[in-house]
Amino acid sequence: MTVQLPIIAADIGRARWARAKAAAHAWRGEMIDVFAQGERAVTDTLVLIGPALTPPLSSALLYGQRLQLLSAAVAAGGSHAEVGQHARHALQRFAALTELRHALCHGAATLALDEASAWILILDLLALRSGGGAKTMHVVREAEAATTLERVASDGRMLAGQLRRLRELVAATG
Repeated sequence: MTVQLPIIAADIGRARWARAKAAAHAWRGEMIDVFAQGERAVTDTLVLIGPALTPPLSSALLYGQRLQLLSAAVAAGGSHAEVGQHARHALQRFAALTELRHALCHGAATLALDEASAWILILDLLALRSGGGAKTMHVVREAEAATTLERVASDGRMLAGQLRRLRELVAATG
């Protein structure tokens, strides 16, 4: 006995998969853009205050190093503690998202669909640590993706605004 499956069923499955894949990758791209905007604000600020930094700006090649350098500069006792005090909280909030940023930017993605055809993005990251590799996995479900994007974008806007204010204060004080 030969059973014929309707071609439309396969097309619907492929169409669902294509929509889910496009949506998950679009979300990931938007998230990476939010992090890039935040990193740009950090870098713009470091360039402006660079001459006063210890260690020097040239030592901060990686994202985490830049956050650490700027956080140290605005911390109590730092070179820009007074003008940067308003930016401390925003920097801390954005720095707390570093693990998510690393997973989005450097994680190998696996996409799955649940029974309702909602996407699940699994980001697998292998980082080099002393003594070998450290594997981490970050799972994002479509149902929580929009909320995560809104929260991270809000933190990014707050950081950019606070750092813009810091740069204006530094420029005004010469």
